[in-house]
Amino acid sequence: MRGLTPSERYLYGSNGTLTGAVTGLTWQNGGVFWQFEQ
Repeated sequence: MRGLTPSERYLYGSNGTLTGAVTGLTWQNGGVFWQFEQ
């Protein structure tokens, strides 16, 4: 896995994980939408 950029870390939240990806969204868009999904 590639590292997260600072903006991605912000979008994914304090845990800094790829949890957004397991919502069924793509890796690229998971962080952006995950913050609203959760």
